[in-house]
Amino acid sequence: MNDKTVIKSDWDKEGFSQRFSKAASIQIPMREKMFKTLFLFFNFHFKHEPSVRILDLGCGDGVLISELLNMNPNIKATLVDGSAEMVDLAKKRFDENKSIEIIHARFEDLITTESSLLQYDLVISSLAIHHLTKDDRRKLFVFIYSHLTKGGYFINIDTVLPPEGEIEEFYLLLWEEWIDEVSGITGESDKYHDLIYGHHQSLNHLSRVAPLVEQLTLMEETGFIDIDCIMKYGIFAMYIGRKP
Repeated sequence: MNDKTVIKSDWDKEGFSQRFSKAASIQIPMREKMFKTLFLFFNFHFKHEPSVRILDLGCGDGVLISELLNMNPNIKATLVDGSAEMVDLAKKRFDENKSIEIIHARFEDLITTESSLLQYDLVISSLAIHHLTKDDRRKLFVFIYSHLTKGGYFINIDTVLPPEGEIEEFYLLLWEEWIDEVSGITGESDKYHDLIYGHHQSLNHLSRVAPLVEQLTLMEETGFIDIDCIMKYGIFAMYIGRKP
């Protein structure tokens, strides 16, 4: 398959985005904890800054930027998402805020067209970049790097490919146990069986998800420094890098 082929996904289906958002805290292990860690990081670096520019790639309905605005109302943000449904929800959320720009675009669009985006102090992404091929992920990292201010940070929350064999089976078991625990109903993971196992058996998906080491190495090759994995739970990871 040509890397440039755009693959239609569930995100293109009407109603899928909203259904995913409602179930995300059950489906995604440590999602709330990773978000809280992102907020703590923002508090540490940017809470009292008189002006902060943020780029949110794969913004969804804009929930992350909404929370960050509560910490620092001086934020000016650009939100990008490939789902028209999510873009509409984000526009409704920030209808009165003139400091928020919302763009309907795929990552493939960003890396293949001339960019009109600004420079940002912080670029964030959550569970979105893993949809790209390795070549396009490399180009997106370069795109992100080029749009960061000196000293700016990139934080990514995403899935990572585990080693094959017993460790992979253990990670999938962790995922099942998480769903049972947070739902409060033993066996609730049966409801998500197709999500958990189909997710990793899909050739389209597996061909795009990359091991954590590969993603961190790609960050280094792009030019980022202070690269580290802040948090990891099975196949879900949160990592960071800074532009020198």
